[in-house]
Amino acid sequence: MIVGFHAGGSPSSATVKTIFDGDRAIPATHINGYLMDAPDVWIESRTKPLCDVPEMGIGNKRLFPMFPPFHTDCGKNTKIGKRVFINAGCQFQDQGGITIGDDVLIGPQTIIATLNHDPDPDKRGGMFAKPVIIGNKVWLGARVTICPGVTIGDGAIVGAGAVVTKDAPPRTVVAGVPAKVIKRI
Repeated sequence: MIVGFHAGGSPSSATVKTIFDGDRAIPATHINGYLMDAPDVWIESRTKPLCDVPEMGIGNKRLFPMFPPFHTDCGKNTKIGKRVFINAGCQFQDQGGITIGDDVLIGPQTIIATLNHDPDPDKRGGMFAKPVIIGNKVWLGARVTICPGVTIGDGAIVGAGAVVTKDAPPRTVVAGVPAKVIKRI
């Protein structure tokens, strides 16, 4: 089930909140300013600024703020914690599984990939999946790319534009291409 709060004017100004069924995301193939392929859709006026909207839920289903557009290829392989914010233009490739902890901030145009190809040119047509795990209280800056199999430790910050190919230790700032530890916090 997906709930959209339309702030007025154009669909691109909408704030989207997704309801999760327990810990499992309900699949929505694309949210491009419109809610598509989603059962039980409601559009309502949003009267409070986003920062004033508390975590809400219906029964055991949780809502969290997300700005469109948002793309995911499955959705059902993504687990999202409490008080997570996902900014505009994010893409989640979740066949390998994505776990996002509590109190996570995800910057605009972040890519989380869980699939990769074999480096051997003769085997490159096949794919293999590895999960991505993002700990609690993590901040991912704008246009971060997280590669398959990476774990981002609790409290870490990933600088804008970073390509994370290896695990980021807890309470560190990582940045660059490929991302490296800049400092401990």
